[in-house]
Amino acid sequence: MSLGREFKSTFDDLAKRLSEQRREAESLKEQLCEAGQALTTANDKASARLSAILKEEKERAADERMTLLSQITTLVQANGDAQDKRLEAKVTSVQEEIKQSNVVYGRQEESYSKTMKIWSGKEQTLVDDMLKARENVKNKIKNDWTVSC
Repeated sequence: MSLGREFKSTFDDLAKRLSEQRREAESLKEQLCEAGQALTTANDKASARLSAILKEEKERAADERMTLLSQITTLVQANGDAQDKRLEAKVTSVQEEIKQSNVVYGRQEESYSKTMKIWSGKEQTLVDDMLKARENVKNKIKNDWTVSC
């Protein structure tokens, strides 16, 4: 009879251990299910956060591009204004030189005109004097010819 008790004890022990393993397996299954649900929830939150981050970064990048574009536009405009001012200053300087050259030319032309009038007057006087001298010489020659003949 001891063998029957031993078998009974062994089978009872085995049944008890199987029962404990089943409870442990059920507990592990439940824990795995909870972990899976927690993972799914965490992944959903992470995915939503990634979507929010992506949207936020796209908006920020668009704002930064607009700011950068505005800064570039301002820089290009400032550069253009500086170039315009330099060109205007150089053109004004050349125009001033042209005006001064015209003033100098005008004075020299006026001086030339006055001098030419004086020279023309002297030339006319010289021609008049030469004609008088010619007439005088001619008259002297006539007189001398008349006297000698």
